[in-house]
Order: sequence, then structure tokens, then C-alpha cells
Amino acid sequence: MGRDRGGVVRKQVEETELVHETVLRAVSAATGHPTADLTPLQTAIDVDAMDLLMSSPKNARSLQFQYMGFDIIVEPDHVCIQEPDESATES
Repeated sequence: MGRDRGGVVRKQVEETELVHETVLRAVSAATGHPTADLTPLQTAIDVDAMDLLMSSPKNARSLQFQYMGFDIIVEPDHVCIQEPDESATES
């Protein structure tokens, strides 16, 4: 899956990967940088806790956080990232 309207990137969580790996793939796709060049995901969220929480659909419906200037929404089967809506934060 790729980029939707409005700069949203969606990635399906593959059966052979952990959720944090999907987050890194999605951010890599959005930025054009290899995953190895990204800021460590651990700086934004506890990676082990996220993987454990999202490993079963019974545990959580979604998880939201910010990483590398993107709003990240994680669900058990997919990851969605988008640039924050600047107009929503202006007062």
C-alpha cells in the first residue's frame, strides 16, 4: 500500500514482521530515507511495549504517537502515517 490523498501513507503489517518494523517501513516510504538512516524509533515510543500491545487485536484497537514530524496511528493490522495538520495547531 502507498500514499493516499493528503500525504497519508498506509502499510499493512506483514505476518513475518513486528509492528515497529511496519512503522519504520512507512516512515521510510514517506521520507525516501532507508530505515537504517531514520532516528531510532525508541526515542518516540517504547518499541517492545508497542509490539507486545499490538500483537493481539484483543489488547488494543489503536495507538497514536508522533515520530520524525509525522502523526503515527498503529492498529493491529496496519500503520497509517501523515504529516500533522498545521492549521489544527494554530491559534
